[in-house]
Amino acid sequence: MKKISIVLTLLISILVVNMQAQGNKKVNSQGIKEITFEKEVHDFGTLNEGDIVETTFKFTNTSTIPLTITKIKSTCGCTVPKDWKKTAIQPGEKSQFSVKFNTKNKPNKQNKRITITSNAKKNYFVTIKANVIPNPEMQKAREERMKKWKEKRAAEKLKNPNAATSLKKVSSKNASLKKPTTIKAASSIKASSLKKADKKVKMDKDVKK
Repeated sequence: MKKISIVLTLLISILVVNMQAQGNKKVNSQGIKEITFEKEVHDFGTLNEGDIVETTFKFTNTSTIPLTITKIKSTCGCTVPKDWKKTAIQPGEKSQFSVKFNTKNKPNKQNKRITITSNAKKNYFVTIKANVIPNPEMQKAREERMKKWKEKRAAEKLKNPNAATSLKKVSSKNASLKKPTTIKAASSIKASSLKKADKKVKMDKDVKK
């Protein structure tokens, strides 16, 4: 009896483990997050141009396998992710990484997305936001650079005034080359129509005879 009881206990344990495994598979197939962040968006609020600020994104490995982050990259060189764990993050383990944002030459509304690449089934994303008040001196320098760029473009146009005229001549030449072909086609259509009309007249005469 004791042996039978032990065997039954083992069988029940195996069944429970299998049921739990099936349950985990079902949850994963329903789109469970492999990386769960405490926050996915950080708003720095209002900043002055030239400020360098930093925030930390904390997350948990909510998958059933060890998570290894291979790369964290932003859409702009002004936003630098750093200090993430290079070794495997175990299931249920918490981790984090930092993001530094340099506001120089980034005036007004800013919205930067950071991509987290790992052995998860998909990439994950976090975002930083800010409203950067332009620095008067930096703004003046930007306006001067824009003015010089426009002056340079205008000078290039004056230096080569025939560029637009040459382009127009080429377009006209192409149009004139196409015109004879069109006239020829129209003449062919007209000749064909006349030929058909003559044939019809001839057939009518034959019928009358």
